Amino acid sequence: NAEDIPVFAWLLANFPVAVIPWPLLRTYRHPDSLRRNVIRPGEALALVEEVFDPTRIPAPLLAMKGRYQARRCLSLSRNCWLNGDLRGCVDYFALAVREDRRVWANLPYLRKAVMAWSRLWLKKARLKKR
Repeated sequence: NAEDIPVFAWLLANFPVAVIPWPLLRTYRHPDSLRRNVIRPGEALALVEEVFDPTRIPAPLLAMKGRYQARRCLSLSRNCWLNGDLRGCVDYFALAVREDRRVWANLPYLRKAVMAWSRLWLKKARLKKR
């Protein structure tokens, strides 16, 4: 569901870009859109490797890989939260923190991760009581 990202990354990294002051197109999200689908971790993070392929991206931009991976993990954490996957939400947030500690300052994502973790903890505590 993110197959266009490597294409745009390659274009932006290798060719001159102009900014225009008006929208060029209007996007439409159809009902069966895959945009919010959560995919397996290996596939989700393979996108980072694809975007930062050294044969496509100039060497100076490769230094941005860690920050991009952290942003990607935050996005996946949010998607997991929206889909009710509490474990995925917490795990992707933890991956983001490992990649870039500044993620802790991103309060909306931190809030979701803490809420997901607390719900998992409560669920586990309830199971232990039985």
